[in-house]
Formats: sequence, C-alpha cells, structure tokens
Amino acid sequence: MVRMVTVTPPSKAEAEVVDLVSTLIRFDTSNTGEPETTKGEAECARWVAERLEEVGYTTEYVEAGAPGRGNLFVRLKGANPDRGALLLHGHLDVVPAEASDWSVHPFSGAIEDGYVWGRGAVDMKDMCGMLIAVARHFKRAGVVPPRDLVFAFVSDEEAGGKYGCEWLVDNRPDLFDGVTEAVGEVGGFSLTIPRRDGGERRLYLVEAAEKSGSLITAACALEQGREVMAVPGSVLHGRNRGGHALIRDGAKIVEIADDIVGEVMGSPVLAPAGAVDTTLVEASTSGQEVLSAMEPGAPCGVDELAARSGLDGPGVLRALTDLELAGLVRRVAAGCYSRVS
Repeated sequence: MVRMVTVTPPSKAEAEVVDLVSTLIRFDTSNTGEPETTKGEAECARWVAERLEEVGYTTEYVEAGAPGRGNLFVRLKGANPDRGALLLHGHLDVVPAEASDWSVHPFSGAIEDGYVWGRGAVDMKDMCGMLIAVARHFKRAGVVPPRDLVFAFVSDEEAGGKYGCEWLVDNRPDLFDGVTEAVGEVGGFSLTIPRRDGGERRLYLVEAAEKSGSLITAACALEQGREVMAVPGSVLHGRNRGGHALIRDGAKIVEIADDIVGEVMGSPVLAPAGAVDTTLVEASTSGQEVLSAMEPGAPCGVDELAARSGLDGPGVLRALTDLELAGLVRRVAAGCYSRVS
C-alpha cells in the first residue's frame, strides 16, 4: 500500500528562509584547514539548534574530534520505521574570505538587489538555511514523512572532514542509524574537456560509496566499453572498495592530475612549470571572464569569482578546471584559486 502525504504550501518557510540564510552567513565559520585557527562552527551549530528546538525538535550537538568543531543533528520520525531513513545534510564551515576582495563584507549576510550576499551564500549556507526552514515547517505543520528524516549540519567539509563527517562516521555511527540514502551538496556534475585535436570529451567526476548509484553507473559504463578511470586508495579503509572494484573490472588507474589529462587529451599532459598553454581556453568565454576576474598573487574563491564574472557556481568551476589544466591558475587551498603570474 502506498501512503500519500500532502504538504501544505510552506509560505512561512519561504518567508523566513532569506533571514535564516543571512544570519548563517553572519557567523564567520572560516575553515583555514588548521584546527587552531578555524572558528565559528560551534556558535553556528548551537544557533541552528535553537532555531529547531523552538519549534519542538530534540537536537543533539556533537563536537567532532576537537573542541569547537560543532555539528548538529535532529531526526523527524516517519510513518514507516521499517523504511530506510533519508539523510539531509549541509556543512556550516566556509572557505576564508578577505573583506578587501568584496564589494560587500563577506560576513555581512547583506540582502541587496534581490540576493543574499556573503561567504557561503553559494557554498553552502544557502542550502543549510533551506534545510532549517523545511525542518521548521514540517514540525509546525505536524507533517509525518513516509520515512525518518535526519537533518545534519556538519563541520570541516572545506578541509576534508577529518573533524567533521569522517569523525562522526567513525565515532558516532548511531547518528546515522537506518539511513539508506542521503541528499547533500552538489551531487556531481560533468565537465566538457577540450581535446588537443580540436574535439571535446565529457568527463564525469564521481566520489561515492561502494554501493552508491554513482558507482553502479560507472560499473555499467565500464561494461558497455566506455572509458572509466579510478583512483586507488588504501586497502586499510573500506571506503575505497568501490574504486578498487572498478579497477579490478578494467578501469584505468589514475594517481595524479597528469594521468587524467593524459588519458583525456593525450600527451603532452599538463604544461610544465612556468609554461602557459592557452589552447584550452582560447574558445572559452567563461574561462576568459574568470581569468580576467583574478589578480596574480591574490587567491580568491568560487563565490568571489561568481560575483565578479557574473557566472554561476558550476560555470566558474568548469572554467577553473580549464584554466588549471592550461597552467593559468592553480589551487592554493580548499575552494581557493590563484592566477599564475
């Protein structure tokens, strides 16, 4: 039997989501990659807890492996306890930002010209604000979803998750009891990579668990004779089994960026240090726009480049990939790029 769930239009959720996102941005949760200088996650997570508790949720605040690495979890019980739970998650940390690089202060959460501005407005306090608004609406309206919903607001995504999801999975697996699917940031996108012979090739970047839909798709592509590349990992960690299975079944092993570029574009691969190969971006208007928005020696993130170039986030990322392959920019930190002099 299929049980239909009717949800009334969340007018109050829509009305409050802008303020929620703006307030989240005002928490400076800059992740420098060093526990000693990363800040703001605990305060932000506790604020999220207050917003959810005030509508009736029981929240759990967890510090992941180090003081101040705050994470917040709530669970909304569903109608069918035998059905797998759905995890809805977002990260509260952001890439550092310099106020001098912005037309508005990156931690002002300014609401101007129909937009919310600031660090994290795209990555990913926008989605965190939406998750809070939806969770609050469901609780206020008495919505009982078909299955459990787990809302998670986590730390340290920008530096790899050692003090966030990795620690939580290893030390608090109970927080994910019954979870069979998850919805989080991006979910994957493809890149069109130019070939040196003038053609193009579509590249799909996948990082997923062994039994995920993405790995199943990659395995099917391999069976159909498509080119699949996989990065080997440590045999001591179970999360590498999916990639290893692809390699065992015939996927090409890649270890560094040069391997990928060599497979996709043929030799020679990346331009040597100091050399610039503009053939990758000659026909790329977006690449030229992003490059023009950068200054040598002044690292900036995707948010700033999107604001300066007028492109959306995925468009900036695609352009940065072309520019990095051409040796015109380099990645200097999580989400930050610098133009090569």
